[in-house]
Amino acid sequence: MLPSVLTVQKKNLNYDSDDMSNSDAGRAEEYNRESNTFVEDPDFDIVSVPDWPAEKISFGQVSGVSLDPLGNVYVFHRAQRSWGMNSFWSNNTFTETYLGPIMNPTVAVIHPITGMVLKLWGHNTFYLPHGITVDHESNVWITDVAMHQVFKFAPILNTASADNTTPLLELGRRFIPGSSRSMFCKPSAVAVLPSGEFFVSDGYCNARIMKFAADGSWLTEWGRTTLTHGSIPPPPYDFLIPHDLTLMNDRNLVCVSDRENGRIECFQTTNGSFAFDINSPRELGSHLYSASYTSAAGGLFFIINADPFHLDPIHGSVVRANYDLPKLIKTFQPLGKPFESPHDVIVSPNGGEVYVAELNQLRVCKFRVQFKNSKTSEAENHSFQDNKSSGTMLMAIFITAVVICFGAALLAAALIYLKARTRGCTGHCKNPKWLIGRSTVEGFKIGNFLGQQHQGFVKLNNFEESDEDDANVSPTFA
Repeated sequence: MLPSVLTVQKKNLNYDSDDMSNSDAGRAEEYNRESNTFVEDPDFDIVSVPDWPAEKISFGQVSGVSLDPLGNVYVFHRAQRSWGMNSFWSNNTFTETYLGPIMNPTVAVIHPITGMVLKLWGHNTFYLPHGITVDHESNVWITDVAMHQVFKFAPILNTASADNTTPLLELGRRFIPGSSRSMFCKPSAVAVLPSGEFFVSDGYCNARIMKFAADGSWLTEWGRTTLTHGSIPPPPYDFLIPHDLTLMNDRNLVCVSDRENGRIECFQTTNGSFAFDINSPRELGSHLYSASYTSAAGGLFFIINADPFHLDPIHGSVVRANYDLPKLIKTFQPLGKPFESPHDVIVSPNGGEVYVAELNQLRVCKFRVQFKNSKTSEAENHSFQDNKSSGTMLMAIFITAVVICFGAALLAAALIYLKARTRGCTGHCKNPKWLIGRSTVEGFKIGNFLGQQHQGFVKLNNFEESDEDDANVSPTFA
């Protein structure tokens, strides 16, 4: 039953990557909880968006999804290729290099509102796509598990580099798995800090998180393979397929989807010190494939689970990212066919849109998040009342001024009339000077006295802009 409190493990460890036996020694720098906690659960609806994308696209296995700074959706898929039981030898080398790279485009860039394809890219480049991340500068980061490599590409919607598949940065040795500081073994995901430093989850074989400088030089790493898998939660630095990464930039944390351990673990971005984890197999599922964080509404995780044996219900979950008391507050499913193999999730920075990549369903599902912020509504109501009071006061002043002016005008007219009578001039005299430019038929009108600046009221548009208007704004084996 929702909402429910989840299990959370809280430890701040001063972790030394070169000496894992000392990982429990010391305390990491205290993380600011007060500014990131809130009492009330956010109130919102998650609405599945039908018929998106609008343009029919022939996806293969959809392994990744990401958003650029304009909200455009980047879908990474395997086209005609798939990851199966015989894709790798026992030493983790790819068995199908003889097939060459995937001939078809493997990245589709889709407009978030219209659902139309903006760009198809990445043909004859990748062998077995896995993770995609678009950073704050629209650079595209790719992991290829067959090649055991991580790539950084220039913005692919930029006309100067749109068809360029030469990477700006290439890490790892092509088709050679390894565990050194310069090699990977089936890397799964990338997360990029605003500074340009980035993390790689390395992934299926090495069970580690690696941090690199913007130029690709190694900085630090942490993690080891979980030796036991059961009811007892493993220690914080034990991973069993660190499958995805998401950043909590407002809290200086990087969070790992520890897939087979069924938990989300968060670490300090500076040195990898453990901060907290979220672990609730009964509520979230025992295999957590991906999580995406937004600072909206005090901080929320959007999490997806999957289960190749279909023992756990498969769904999306929304968890309140409170350090002391994380809480499951909603679950979600697409319209029509429910989730079967969700593999990656991304939420927009403002929390308004969510996209889920489904591996074997060969699709991307879009959801719209509709927040119901009562405090904001109250503030708007107070503002409206204040504006209404101010408007009433101005109207009263205006009417008073008009009455005074009208009285003065009548008094002036009476004096002129009396003076005209004393001169014997009433209806047949010339127009007085204050009626110059007015017809004698008009006579004296308040409108003439005040001027004809307003010929009527202009009706305000009380309707929201349509999607069409918004569209014109620039805007198993896994």
